[in-house]
Amino acid sequence: MGSDGATEPGRRRMHDEQLARQQVRTQAAMSLAAGGVAGRTLSEEETALLFGLLDIALGARVPVSGQAPSTGSTLGVRLTLTPAPTSTSVVTVRGVLHLDRLALTVSSAAGATASVATGRRR
Repeated sequence: MGSDGATEPGRRRMHDEQLARQQVRTQAAMSLAAGGVAGRTLSEEETALLFGLLDIALGARVPVSGQAPSTGSTLGVRLTLTPAPTSTSVVTVRGVLHLDRLALTVSSAAGATASVATGRRR
């Protein structure tokens, strides 16, 4: 038996673990797109996905204009940040995330809006 035979179980295990992680992320994306962020506590997986989307959207912001919305999307979920007169609060299993003077919209990448968090005064 060659060296490939000895590593096949390890490769299979890594592949299975990758698939399992991808399934968890996909389920979190579907849940976030369907349920949005308003009025509920995001799970750990949804929170991680939200942080990734926020990173993309905030990285795409144009600081000069200040009024243009910025978006980020992954796994079929689109997050849009729009300047707002109030702050948005998102409850997660890690705590409450406050987005100062930003409204957050979560939708499926296909375009159907799932949730708009328009901000709560804090």
